Amino acid sequence: MPENQNEPRMEEKPDFPEPIVRIIKTLADKQRRQILIELRRDGELSWSQLLEGTNVVKGTLNSHLNELEAAGMIRNFSKENPTSGEHSYYEITPLATRIVDALFGVFNIQKTAFKIPNATPLLPIHTLGQVSGYGISLEPVIRR
Repeated sequence: MPENQNEPRMEEKPDFPEPIVRIIKTLADKQRRQILIELRRDGELSWSQLLEGTNVVKGTLNSHLNELEAAGMIRNFSKENPTSGEHSYYEITPLATRIVDALFGVFNIQKTAFKIPNATPLLPIHTLGQVSGYGISLEPVIRR
């Protein structure tokens, strides 16, 4: 059915650029966030180590890794293992490192609970109160 010519056109509302939207959508999945935290904490990990270190089901790990790689948040590379030959490894990208550190920093999350190295706040915000052991405050206060 053709559009009614008399109806007003919906004005397109502003949104983030597509690369940012893709990152936000990628971070919406808990298992992908777990993968990022593991890689941020441990550096490079093999596929087997990621499977072991996260709650990701074996059949979906590749899908999550592909999505993270497509969003520019992880990098896949081959590495020789002296005992078992060449293996596929993953590492977090500098972009994703900055995003993870900024999120931990802006909400003043207790980095030690996740064993995240050098995660420092990038914005001048500190928080009061905590939510269920994660160190997340719902009342940010600008530092003076």
